This record gives sequence, C-alpha cells and structure tokens, in this order.
Amino acid sequence: MITDCAECGLPCRAEVCQVCLVRSFVHRDLMSYTEVIEELRERYMCAYCGEPADNKEHVIPRAYVGEHRFTVPSCWECNNLAGSRIFLTFTDKRDHVRRKLERKYKKLLKMPEWDRYELAEMDGNLRQALLDAEEARKLITVRLEFASEFLSLNR
Repeated sequence: MITDCAECGLPCRAEVCQVCLVRSFVHRDLMSYTEVIEELRERYMCAYCGEPADNKEHVIPRAYVGEHRFTVPSCWECNNLAGSRIFLTFTDKRDHVRRKLERKYKKLLKMPEWDRYELAEMDGNLRQALLDAEEARKLITVRLEFASEFLSLNR
C-alpha cells in the first residue's frame, strides 16, 4: 500500500520514505559516505533507488577484477541496469543508473494526471489500468528522488 510520507509528502510504502530516511542519516549524524552505505546495507535498501535490496552490486564488476569487497546493496533492477561498465567513481555509476531508470520509465513519467472526476467517467478496466499506472509512476518518482538526494550527498 502506498501512502504519503509523514515528513515530506512523497508517496512511499512506509510511514517515512526512503528519501527522508537518508536525509536523517546524513543531517543528524553528519555521516560519511561509507557510513551511509553501511546504514543502507543494514536496512537492506538499494544504494541506487532506496527500494528493498535483494542483491549485492559490485561497484567494480567481477568480470574485471574477480571477487572483491566493494559492494553496495541493490535491487535486482538497479543491479541489472548498472551492468558491467567501469566508472571512475561510485557517484558516476549512480548517475548512470539514475539516467537508465529515467530512460526506462520515460513514458510512464510523462503520462498525464487524471483527476477523480475524469476517472469516474471511465470504464472499469481502463480506470483500473490508469490507477495502476499512476501508482507505478509514484513509485518510480520516489526511486528517482532517492537517487537525486543520494547523489547530492557528496557534491
């Protein structure tokens, strides 16, 4: 179930969204970048989008250096989008994943918003498809907002 965050108003799956959670890590404790990654790892949150992490993403792909320790928690989709390219910094790689997410969901993000009166006039299947698309757009918007907030930590 998606509700609005109690702090910022963004749609989220919990009482407080991923974006506010990362903001509180950094602003409350002035945590280093490494400490933020550790906090995300402990909470099983993707370092790229804030969704639940079910993978380890190798910042330097294993194909180039074998098994190594510099991994970050990631969801399957972000791990897949990150691919096996090499980047100079983790920030560059996060930027790359964010651009890929934006490109992948470009049509969904540009979808017009429908008000409740317009939706009430539509047939059941069409209305449900539009409601589902709106919920998906809210989720991807939060994921991109998380990526933007996390990108700004060290800039």
